Amino acid sequence: MTFEILPALDLRGGNVVRLREGDFARETVYGDDPIATAQAFAAAGASWIHVVDLDGARGKPRQQAVIHAIVAAVADVRCQVAGGLRSPEAVTAIRLSPRDWSPITGPIASSALSTCATARRWGTAGGPGPPAGLPWMRSTCWPTPASSNSP
Repeated sequence: MTFEILPALDLRGGNVVRLREGDFARETVYGDDPIATAQAFAAAGASWIHVVDLDGARGKPRQQAVIHAIVAAVADVRCQVAGGLRSPEAVTAIRLSPRDWSPITGPIASSALSTCATARRWGTAGGPGPPAGLPWMRSTCWPTPASSNSP
């Protein structure tokens, strides 16, 4: 088995932060330039960067412009995005190119894609069929001819 470690950029209020045990009251600020941090990850050899809008995780996504700037600044690195993607509109607002959709989680694992119709619309960004990492969708939203009852 092989795996890849993804460096993470947790964004809150425009800063790069880390929360201790997920506690917003125990935040450490590591910098105020997320683009420079992403570029440093890329220069160090990262092939993926996990980007989280922590403001969005607590309510409405607020870091879309910064996330798009990060993706543009590290064009050779794929970005997995999370945080506040709870509606099809939020997913649309952060929509990245198909190469930036994680085969593990990312936007496609959001509760915004909990219906088959929405999952079919966004889940095929990386190719035909259901997104990897969401096995329930394989049988539920992309049924085989033997199991044709789809919600």
